[in-house]
Amino acid sequence: MTPHQILIVGIRLLVIFWLLSVLGQAGAILTTVENMGVTSTPFVISVGLQFVAIVVLWLFPATLATKLLRSGNVPVQASTVAFDEWRDLVFVGVGIFVLARALPNVIYWAILAAAPANALPDFTFEQKANAFSTVVELAIGLTLTLGATGLSSLIQKGRRAGLSAQQRAGD
Repeated sequence: MTPHQILIVGIRLLVIFWLLSVLGQAGAILTTVENMGVTSTPFVISVGLQFVAIVVLWLFPATLATKLLRSGNVPVQASTVAFDEWRDLVFVGVGIFVLARALPNVIYWAILAAAPANALPDFTFEQKANAFSTVVELAIGLTLTLGATGLSSLIQKGRRAGLSAQQRAGD
């Protein structure tokens, strides 16, 4: 596989994550518009622009990959990088993605936690659940990023549990 092909796959994966994220925003947007009585135009424009970007990236990932890579048509030898390193890299990549989503929320909750007692509002159940979710997301991101090697080897051992030595060799 060439770096160009690898980047195309990466772009398509990014598009899938982005699409799921936009679909996840739909409930929050509907609730905000309904409860706050605000106009939905800015939200519709934002979601519309994101969908346009998603469609463009899905249909033309090779064009973007070509723009990003200068010498991306050079094949990468499969034997140059061990499978374990690729597996660990995937865990680290997902961990960084999770951390990138969690860190802004951690900063938000840290600012609220540092607020003076008289300025601190009473938290609703939803806010408490959101704060807990942020802590869990941060823990998952740190575990995936910093413990990629151990976690991936543990999963690999779990996949091979109960297999004979001959079956493991063929895997």
